[in-house]
Amino acid sequence: MTPSDSPQSIAVNVTGVESPEHIWWATGDNGFSNNKTINTWTASFYRVVERTSGFTFLSISGNVYEDINALSDNTVNGTGVDLTNLYAVLINDLNNVVSFTTVQSDGTFVINDVPNGTFSIMLTTQLPTLGQIAPDLVLPNYYESTGEFLGIGEGHDGLVNSILPNIVVDNASLSNANFGIRLIEYDLVAGKSVSAMKPEVGDEIIFTITVENQGHSIAREVVLEENMPVGYSYVSHTASQGTYDPLSSPAIWDVGILESWETATLTIVVEVQDAIDYFNFVETYSSTLIPETRDDNNYASATTEPISELPVDWLKFHGKLEQESVLLNWATAKERYSDHFLVQRSKDIQTWANIGEVQAFGFTDQVTQYEWIDTLPRIGINYYRLAQFDLDGSYNLSKVIRVDFSPTWDIKVFPNPFTNQIIIKGKDLNQFNWSLSDYSGRIIQNSGSKSTTNEVNLETEKLKAGLYFIKLQNDTNTFVYKLKKN
Repeated sequence: MTPSDSPQSIAVNVTGVESPEHIWWATGDNGFSNNKTINTWTASFYRVVERTSGFTFLSISGNVYEDINALSDNTVNGTGVDLTNLYAVLINDLNNVVSFTTVQSDGTFVINDVPNGTFSIMLTTQLPTLGQIAPDLVLPNYYESTGEFLGIGEGHDGLVNSILPNIVVDNASLSNANFGIRLIEYDLVAGKSVSAMKPEVGDEIIFTITVENQGHSIAREVVLEENMPVGYSYVSHTASQGTYDPLSSPAIWDVGILESWETATLTIVVEVQDAIDYFNFVETYSSTLIPETRDDNNYASATTEPISELPVDWLKFHGKLEQESVLLNWATAKERYSDHFLVQRSKDIQTWANIGEVQAFGFTDQVTQYEWIDTLPRIGINYYRLAQFDLDGSYNLSKVIRVDFSPTWDIKVFPNPFTNQIIIKGKDLNQFNWSLSDYSGRIIQNSGSKSTTNEVNLETEKLKAGLYFIKLQNDTNTFVYKLKKN
């Protein structure tokens, strides 16, 4: 072909058969004149025509990045991938291959022989054929798309599919047709819990099973196998997603798709059939061939020990005075999942207060001894009991015992007779209310409530000579001291 300065049409035998369907149309600066780019034609097999020197096609260059953080930064970037047999393919609106190139070991690519027009670029590992329908979009094994963008800086094309659409070429080559891909990383974590660790035979209990995807990629075809022991009878279930088949062996929960950091939950209600220990085990996995980031957390279990008796056998529970404290001691013959004991005290067996806690042995068939000291017992009657708590929060109560406390009070009132001052002093003063009254019973001064100190000084300079009374009183005792002022 010879360039011409005037518009013309040239019949070109592209396929070996002369036909008006294979004609290049070129006009003015858009055609063959002035060493411009060949960019307008109707022939679909234009590439087989040899070009003479001075005529060039356009190009589109870009990068394929290992984009670890995906679009979390709204940017398609990273380091260039080093993958074999990865192609950048230019396709037209008929989905035909216009041109293609191999992505280099540094992640860069240059698509040559690009005409004017509107095109798309796709990534694939399948070898394209010029002029034919574009191959399927197939990324390298275990890779996923993270975004695409024509240009640099923040932004993306709105989709994550390894296709850059609507690329307009108009007499100029383009650069920075950028793609992001990364290794698929999903991490399935199984969890299992039970509503009662020590149910009784005949009880209904609930197993709660969870599967969480802790990877940054979507987990597909997620499955969980449930190995329910024969000692349980299936009642019902509820799944947050997917389907559960309790009749298969093992029972199968087809979870389906889990997005990054998404959790699916399955609850199973069963009836306890027998009073023996059970170990209940589940395993989760993806039925795809994509390897998981970690596979050491795909398992979970829940242990139960159905019982037909109390978890603690009480042997004794006693209390006795030791000086000005109460020593409590008790013993158990057997314990199952016992967690701790709360020591409780009451003055009327109606209202109880927690005054101490003792850690339980937990699991034993041996006799276990315990004790606790109440260093501040109430004056008078003290009722005690124990609340024994299991690991699952359930509890049972011991019998109630009574211990009476009547201390020897260390309180002195002096001097007697007095003149300008009365002193009330002693380490037990804070156990009492006090009052000062005259011989007629008129109260001159009182504490209003129990004293907060171990010594009280009453100024009596203005009192007339005569007899006076100091009264000390608490819930169980009253002491009256007669004093004289000269």
